[in-house]
Amino acid sequence: MLKLNDIITIDAEKLTYGGDCIGRWGENNFVIFIKNAVVGDKLKVKITSLNKTYAKAEIVEAVNPSKKRIKALCPIYNACGSCQLQNYDYNFLIEQKQKILEDIFKGFNVKILPFIKSPKISEYRCKIQYPARQTKNSKRILMGYFKNNSHELTNIKFCPMQPDIINEITQYIRDNWVSGCYDEKNNQGLLKNVIFRINSSLDSILIVFVLNTNKEKFKKSEIETFFKKLIKTYPVIKGVFVNFNDKKSNSILGKTTEKIIGEDFI
Repeated sequence: MLKLNDIITIDAEKLTYGGDCIGRWGENNFVIFIKNAVVGDKLKVKITSLNKTYAKAEIVEAVNPSKKRIKALCPIYNACGSCQLQNYDYNFLIEQKQKILEDIFKGFNVKILPFIKSPKISEYRCKIQYPARQTKNSKRILMGYFKNNSHELTNIKFCPMQPDIINEITQYIRDNWVSGCYDEKNNQGLLKNVIFRINSSLDSILIVFVLNTNKEKFKKSEIETFFKKLIKTYPVIKGVFVNFNDKKSNSILGKTTEKIIGEDFI
């Protein structure tokens, strides 16, 4: 009988819509969801969660990796909670996604058309939402994504999924923002999130700074100098906005947004 923390050898058979692979164990074909597996992998895995009808597992060792497994583009792929499936050959990944979609609509009178390939497999992301936090002692600003199923922030200085100009502007914000960042524990600190929108020709960006305050308490004069320097340093930024979100919740945006400088839209 399978137990928690058991280490077993199993084949990754099928990709699920959640990004895990399914493997089957024993005479009853007990379902095991394997994190970061690629279809075709033979793996040694550790059981991390066990239920009556399925288990979850993480990879201990790739006994025989799938021929469709590739090295992820991102150097912090395993630490960051933003991306999945970078370890798949792109053409093979499209095949697996096609199968997932066909499974979802099985039994319906629906024609599933072939997937349209993206012309780019990197630097394609046009909307980026970065939480902003500070280290406890040095007050160094961190911006990036939360690790999976946590509020532990991965500080991202380079993301291959977004245009490099976003990496550059993010670093400028880290280096020059002086008004403090949000602390979830005590609901204090001003800067919660920074949201970028960039067009496909990479010549226009809008930025929204999500602040832990409301419109009545907001003092534009205290950070207006920073915004003016930002847009002067990076003319590609066409508009800067402030969103007011003083609620202690997981919602990124509050209900009210105000333009600070530049254009309304791109």
